[in-house]
Amino acid sequence: MKKILLIVVTVLFVLFIFFFWGGSVFTKISIENKIEELRDSTNFKSKELFTYQSLEDQPILIQSFFKKVLPDNIYKPNFVTIKQTAEIKTDVHSDWIPLKSNQYFTTKKPNYIWNSVMQNSKYFWVNSIESYTGNKGNMLIKLNSSITIGDSWGIELDKSGLFQYILGAVFFPTTLLPNENLLWNILDSNTAEIKFTNNELSVVAKLYLNKDYSISKIETFDKYRALESGYEKSLYTIYFSDYKNLENGYLVPKYFELEWDLKDGKFKYGKFTIYDIIYE
Repeated sequence: MKKILLIVVTVLFVLFIFFFWGGSVFTKISIENKIEELRDSTNFKSKELFTYQSLEDQPILIQSFFKKVLPDNIYKPNFVTIKQTAEIKTDVHSDWIPLKSNQYFTTKKPNYIWNSVMQNSKYFWVNSIESYTGNKGNMLIKLNSSITIGDSWGIELDKSGLFQYILGAVFFPTTLLPNENLLWNILDSNTAEIKFTNNELSVVAKLYLNKDYSISKIETFDKYRALESGYEKSLYTIYFSDYKNLENGYLVPKYFELEWDLKDGKFKYGKFTIYDIIYE
């Protein structure tokens, strides 16, 4: 009897390990396929040149911003990969939890995938795959990259995803150039409001610029905070710092922090460090 019980326990343990391992492998392949789909949708042969001359009819603030963060006569990237390390709080009272993530963006159309792993403990982690593709936002959450514990869709994620794309564009600033879908409204000498529209969906964000015209922070009400019972609309702020000039001449922040303005006060929940950006 003991022998049979031991065999049963061993088989169940092996099945349990195989289930987690198999689920993790499936998730990894699924993410790789989604990234490959983004790459397949990108025209890497496209060579669109940005020049300061194209800014001549723009207000001084817009000219000053783009001349600060971009060099003259540079080709716009078609695909961007951003690699980060971070610390995250899951709620106001939680400890800081380490996180690693990679983001993948197409620049001609608003599409991105953000794949992150939050290490809760030695044996358990949470794999979050946030995306905005095909005009739809999605948040997929898997325990140990295997068991799905969340798979959310809806207008709140559509708007949040579209804003998240604008946030990412700080690292490939040619995407922030004014056009028929991205309108700039100058508020004062160092502040502007931008409205980005895609597929009849719009998000609005306020940009605050430093004295040297780099972005110090961005605010929006078009990023939704997920709650157990739904979503909450609150002021969302991103603070940028540690600007560095990259090899291609871009000036980008290597550090930023995320903050919600809640009823009980400000909740700073994310601290991100950029360690690599690949432009293609």
